[in-house]
Amino acid sequence: MKLLILGSGMMGRGVAYDFCRQEDVTEIILADGDIERARDVASQLNGKKIIPQAFSAGDEHRIATLMEGCCVAVGATSYEHNTTYSKVAIDRKVNFIDLGGSHRVVEGQFQLEEEAQNAGIAIIPDCGVAPGLVNILSRRAIDRLDQAESVQIRVGGIPVHPRPPLNYFLVFSSRGLINEYIEKCRIIRDGNVVEVDSMEGLETLHFQDPFGEMEAFYTSGGISTMTETMTDLVRNMDYKTIRYPGHQHYIKFLIDLGFTSSDKIKIGDMSVTPRQVLERLLEQNLSNQDDQDAIILRITGTGVRKGRHTIYTQEIIDFADVIHGHSAMMRMTSFPAAIIALMLARRQIEDRGVLYQERSIPCEPFMNELAKRKITLSVRKQQE
Repeated sequence: MKLLILGSGMMGRGVAYDFCRQEDVTEIILADGDIERARDVASQLNGKKIIPQAFSAGDEHRIATLMEGCCVAVGATSYEHNTTYSKVAIDRKVNFIDLGGSHRVVEGQFQLEEEAQNAGIAIIPDCGVAPGLVNILSRRAIDRLDQAESVQIRVGGIPVHPRPPLNYFLVFSSRGLINEYIEKCRIIRDGNVVEVDSMEGLETLHFQDPFGEMEAFYTSGGISTMTETMTDLVRNMDYKTIRYPGHQHYIKFLIDLGFTSSDKIKIGDMSVTPRQVLERLLEQNLSNQDDQDAIILRITGTGVRKGRHTIYTQEIIDFADVIHGHSAMMRMTSFPAAIIALMLARRQIEDRGVLYQERSIPCEPFMNELAKRKITLSVRKQQE
């Protein structure tokens, strides 16, 4: 089967790595605005199946040409282009998934539901770790309970060896990070969808070594579509980001001083926005640190099972793959996306239209594929 990847950055490279290892994948079109980068990825992966191609994210005719004959296309560029990719996929009758990044864009994609159904294809947004993998695991937690009271989602991409003062390095764009820290966070509380401020709800969590005591707080985007699909299934659901202790205090200090404002200020003869300055400083000081990252994920479902109060906890702690040069964030984002794309290509996902992962992706086959990639899920069940 023939597959298309739009974008050959870190996540596109991870998807290409996974596709190359599938016997039934015969051809991988790897497209990028920088053809040399796509060629470099093909060379690094020794991917004889990979065909590098050039394209522009705004050139719908070129995208349509690249999609010709493909089972599935994967959007691995900036989230701003995902609606365009979705429309072209509908026109060419090609299944499409993306890595998400903006709930506003996802809402626009769901407006294409009828067209996707009529085209007989599936479009699946937000196929990463959070949102993405957490959607599937949250539904899995609810399905393990006869009556679900709450689902708590806690996820963090962190350095293994933190450095003060923020104890953090960038595992994705500074722009996306700041968005998560300042935008409103939607949660389910007492059966209703409500908005809370990001950076609030600070709590302490404990994990196995080498992490120990960590903190978690509200950030935007992690729940994604589950505020729309889960209100009839669970009374309370929220999402918090995990960091080393003290991180929230320093970031909130910067926010309170106005460093995330997009309003221009005058400095001498120049006009700048504080947010631009902060983004640049974060990139300069928190990038390219000589350390490996880790992803910590914990989803706790609480409710009743066979008449007994039950706590069902799912946890993943994943580290960078130094041998293959894959960060933990790359593994935990690109591998779930690759699995979903392959499930579509292999007709293991039957629904058509614009799909909610928590409704349409068969959980156990997905988890089996995740285990093949050495991403290990541990489960604990406590009953009273």
